[in-house]
Amino acid sequence: MAPDGDVGRRIDRTPLVRIGATEIVYEEIRCDRDALASKPIRHRGKSVEKACRDQEQWMFRFSVRRAVIAAAFAREGCSLSEDDIAPFRRVPPLSEEELRAGAERMYVLPRALGRVYAGEEWQKVWEEDVRSSGSTLADFRASARLGRRRTPSNAICRRMHLLD
Repeated sequence: MAPDGDVGRRIDRTPLVRIGATEIVYEEIRCDRDALASKPIRHRGKSVEKACRDQEQWMFRFSVRRAVIAAAFAREGCSLSEDDIAPFRRVPPLSEEELRAGAERMYVLPRALGRVYAGEEWQKVWEEDVRSSGSTLADFRASARLGRRRTPSNAICRRMHLLD
């Protein structure tokens, strides 16, 4: 039976590719064109067909990578135990305060650049906002040049409420 919204559409279970014991079928990577068309922000100015093609290519590549890893593990007789994964987990997890402090550190430079782009003096902004993060004035100016290439106007800073 076809899922809701696909009434009358034949579901194609023909494998696109077979990797080890895994088959990737079109139905697993299929883009829902109607859902994508109803939310223009999701296709970011591309045509629905182009956005769907990009999404399907991404899903296909993701599925192939997952299948290749599974096939390699099966071939070599490998498996990951909890002990193998444990060193890569954050122990203990971040507290609310640590998370907020980290987010604030990441927000210092964009907020300071917003002030500079709004016309404040480099030295003053650096002394008030950036110096405490350990950045030199030269580093601050260099990051502004890099950021300026990516943001040709203050519109992004305004959207981020940096110029309020």
